[in-house]
Amino acid sequence: MKKKTIKKLLKQQNQRTEYFYIQFSDGRTLEVPVQVSSSNTAAHDDLVDRIAHKTGTMTGQNGQVFDFKKIIHYDVEDTRRAEFGQ
Repeated sequence: MKKKTIKKLLKQQNQRTEYFYIQFSDGRTLEVPVQVSSSNTAAHDDLVDRIAHKTGTMTGQNGQVFDFKKIIHYDVEDTRRAEFGQ
């Protein structure tokens, strides 16, 4: 194998998906899958910062807008919850 191919395979193995489940004051829950690796946690860190400071909005798959000012609770899990499909 070429050196680049080996490095690419190693990077792929270190990637994982974390699932953020963000609960809002109106009772809705938003699932946000985030790809993270051991060398790059920027997406995870950015989302945690947005949650902590309650800034911004996010649009769900069905077009609903979620305002981060109305967050009451969030969880981070390694596996996807059954009620969100697949």
